[in-house]
Amino acid sequence: MLSSETGCQDSAQFNDKIPGSKHTTFLKTMEWASSALQSFSPLKSFDLHLSGCAFYSENPKRQMFLHHYCRFFNDDVAQAAIFDSDDANARLIGVEYIISQNIFDTLPKEERKYWHSHSYDVKSGSLTAPRVPTTLENPLMQQLTKTYGKTWIFWQVDKGDFLPLGPPQLMMVATKDGVWDKSLFEQRDKCYGWDTNTIVANRYTLTYPSPDPDADPSTPFRCNVEPVHGTSGSETSEGRT
Repeated sequence: MLSSETGCQDSAQFNDKIPGSKHTTFLKTMEWASSALQSFSPLKSFDLHLSGCAFYSENPKRQMFLHHYCRFFNDDVAQAAIFDSDDANARLIGVEYIISQNIFDTLPKEERKYWHSHSYDVKSGSLTAPRVPTTLENPLMQQLTKTYGKTWIFWQVDKGDFLPLGPPQLMMVATKDGVWDKSLFEQRDKCYGWDTNTIVANRYTLTYPSPDPDADPSTPFRCNVEPVHGTSGSETSEGRT
């Protein structure tokens, strides 16, 4: 939920609403001890923060800003953990995989419909590297214009869910004007002290390649997952629901 005063995501208010008992002294002690004894190398390798707006493939009007903490394996493939904010109380709500045009070209045609392009995402000022100066951000954004992302959301926090419920949701991004909800960008500008129009203007020297026509499907995608037998529902004609 966004604070009406700052426009920023206020994740702390959700902590008390997540089901479960309070942190025990034992668990707190274990966390303290493990922080000193265990290796967190996989987490430490996520060293780039990107943020951008996305919408649910099955309902483009359900839009939200996501915070991606990325690890680039190389110039062609990256993985990102997605959080609902960039504060310490943020919830892990999804994942994104990012690939270059070269890798995208190797994908089977049937696979490409799950991927979205980043060219307009950069051009519209949606995709940013928060707190990175324009002189460093622009070269990064130029590289990202030639990439594609596959994003799954597991925890639909925009619905107010206090746990990840239901099947994963495929996310997409805008590829043309008139799709983004301007009020979300106004809230983001208020939070960070930004101006989206200035972000867009500062990228006028970038080039924006045309996305592959097999990406960014216009047909809504729904992930249909059958319930596990014995967990819910009534029997179907085949003995399951």
